[in-house]
Amino acid sequence: PLVASILRWKPSRVIFLPSVETQEDVQGIVDKVAENEFPLSPGCIEIRPVDDAQDFASCVHAFRNRAADVEAWLKRGDHGSVVAEWPYSR
Repeated sequence: PLVASILRWKPSRVIFLPSVETQEDVQGIVDKVAENEFPLSPGCIEIRPVDDAQDFASCVHAFRNRAADVEAWLKRGDHGSVVAEWPYSR
């Protein structure tokens, strides 16, 4: 689901919020996106693992902690938008 979303939106920056257990899967996602001719440069990828992916409040907290990053990005001009995907695959 994340590969399809990235290919659809073609973002200039991606912040991944995986669980600690799945953070190693991020590189596979990045590789699959690159295979589809949309390489993500290391400078546009940020990985911020969620401490406890089974705790909904912890996940919400992790998303809220990225709000300042998103606000700063949006202040760069009218050309940007924000998309949040929460694929549930396990």
